[in-house]
Amino acid sequence: MRDALNQYTLSTPLGQGGVNSCVGLLQNVTNYFQANNETLEEILRNSGKDYNDLGRYEDCTYEIEGFHYILVTVPKAFPIPMSLGLCVPKICTIQDFNEFKPYMVSVVNSLVPELFAGIKGFDLTTTITSDDL
Repeated sequence: MRDALNQYTLSTPLGQGGVNSCVGLLQNVTNYFQANNETLEEILRNSGKDYNDLGRYEDCTYEIEGFHYILVTVPKAFPIPMSLGLCVPKICTIQDFNEFKPYMVSVVNSLVPELFAGIKGFDLTTTITSDDL
């Protein structure tokens, strides 16, 4: 399989945010989707997309070069622990995701009513904080 990150690096306008950081790489992948669709495809295909969807760990870690797997977990805020597997470029670290926590908390809190609608006994006003991740 072709190395998606090498293809990404060759086709990305490097002056637009650079690829020396996780944030820069992810911004460029999304801003220049057509030039970098293979990288975005690997992220989306191998990451989880729903409540407790762990994604494709083996495909992410063994089948494609330049990516690794991160498990995001909310262990205690909900009646059942919630986890989501992310397949991200290796330049992205746990520390990067710790810095993204305020944004991730906002997204999770906005999705709670949709994720848990119709579940008997679940309080749809439940919210999480950065400490919950």
